[in-house]
Amino acid sequence: MSSTNYYATPPQGQPFGSQASGFGGAWGMGGSGYTSASQEPLSVSTTLGLQVEWAVQGVLDAVNFQRVLKLVQEDSEISALVVKSAILNALSITSVGVFDWFILPLLDPGNRKWFHRHFEALYQGLWLAPLVALSLFLNLTWCSQIAERTFQIKHGRKAYSASPYSGMVAHIAGSAYRVILIASYLILGFLLEYVPYVGTILSFIYICYVNS
Repeated sequence: MSSTNYYATPPQGQPFGSQASGFGGAWGMGGSGYTSASQEPLSVSTTLGLQVEWAVQGVLDAVNFQRVLKLVQEDSEISALVVKSAILNALSITSVGVFDWFILPLLDPGNRKWFHRHFEALYQGLWLAPLVALSLFLNLTWCSQIAERTFQIKHGRKAYSASPYSGMVAHIAGSAYRVILIASYLILGFLLEYVPYVGTILSFIYICYVNS
């Protein structure tokens, strides 16, 4: 792959698509590509340096809790989404804790009845997996709404979307993507547990990575 696929960002204080920035045809609204005749391609080392710089800035923004709390307190829409997400996650964690700490220890491991031998598998398949899938779907939806609302508050306009779809079609397409993502995430997570010796560790690392 060529190292000339990455291009510099516009100068500070000049928005994408402005004439002064030189990004009108490449990065601006309705642009058909990522290149511009006025832009020089960046080297691999410069590109990696920019990626590291942006990643560090993203981490710093993510742990800026004072700004986050202020935003949640001042905007009713964001605060409502955060409260709904917190309640859902609390109920999910509580249900898992009740099973692991109270119900599972009551089962007799020596009982040969089919229900006792397969109760944990039934719990994971009929309750835990659907609960995790529902929680992930709703959290992804609410997280996207929080991001869009935050962008609108900060910049005074909605985030630009290059999607050719709109309205109900865009909602269905986004929902279908989330369903496929969550289904593949759950299936692979459960399958990794059956890898000999290291399955549990692999599944744990994979789940932590995807959730992060």
